[in-house]
Amino acid sequence: MSYDQTTTLASSSARPLLPSYDEALASEDDGENQSLLQTDYSKTSYTDTNVVVDIHGQENAMTDEFSAPPAYSLSDASYERSNEGVVSHDSKINKDIESLHRFFLAHNDMPEMAITIHGYHEETTVHYHTHTDANGHTRTDTTHDSREVTDFHFTLDLTEYIIPRGMITVCGQKGQPAKDLRELLQEYIDHKNKLKEIKMKKVVVWDYTSLTRAITYAIRQQGYHNQVRVTFPMRNHMVEVYDDNKLSRFAHSKWTRFLCFISCLWIIFLPLSWLYKKSFNRQIESMFVMKITPREWFNANVNTIVNNVRWV
Repeated sequence: MSYDQTTTLASSSARPLLPSYDEALASEDDGENQSLLQTDYSKTSYTDTNVVVDIHGQENAMTDEFSAPPAYSLSDASYERSNEGVVSHDSKINKDIESLHRFFLAHNDMPEMAITIHGYHEETTVHYHTHTDANGHTRTDTTHDSREVTDFHFTLDLTEYIIPRGMITVCGQKGQPAKDLRELLQEYIDHKNKLKEIKMKKVVVWDYTSLTRAITYAIRQQGYHNQVRVTFPMRNHMVEVYDDNKLSRFAHSKWTRFLCFISCLWIIFLPLSWLYKKSFNRQIESMFVMKITPREWFNANVNTIVNNVRWV
């Protein structure tokens, strides 16, 4: 299932000429769309007051050799599927390296990705509160309530442009050499920690920064100068394996997380869980590439983008 493409077409009033991709990128020298790079493992954000770009971490060190699949890649391990991907506690893949390897290969299918473009501004309401004390003295206090108001919001599907075959790679931990995939899988199987986990993240490699700058420039050319947020949401981008035991199933249950949230037990439970478990979730990625360049996509879709930019 791919992302639903949602658009709200603007009026057909006269608009400025549409910029080319190269023209839009050249505009970054004016400083308006300069971005500050903030990096963590889960996502890379290029952020200023005008642009926010969510990129599913592509700046991690990787091994030179990609994992070669065995002659068989079908897996009969049980799993649950969600929008994020698949999760398994199956006992077979927690005991046998070949079964675990096949599981990752079998679920190394193409992720889904979209681009969401959101224009918005903030409105602040001032509230006045008048109080009279026992002595008859009156005092007026003020409070400010800010809210985000959407000017336009639309989504375009990018899934069709992703090349289906992903290449599995092992990322090196900071200050340590990257391990071989099978070495890492065997280390997971051998570990006795009941809350151990191992995950594979699917990453789509693309020049998100340049594309975002081009989109922002095209929107600015239409006379829109409020806030612009560009994000790249993904689905089916995680493959997660947890140990097969009651404690692990309890710890990773959606109901457990929900009860912890509403009862504030997460303040105690989550730190203890984090300290106890052995995590491998930062070490495996599957790299997917696009069959179209950002320039080609921008030039083909810039008209659709500006036609959906409308505000009062």
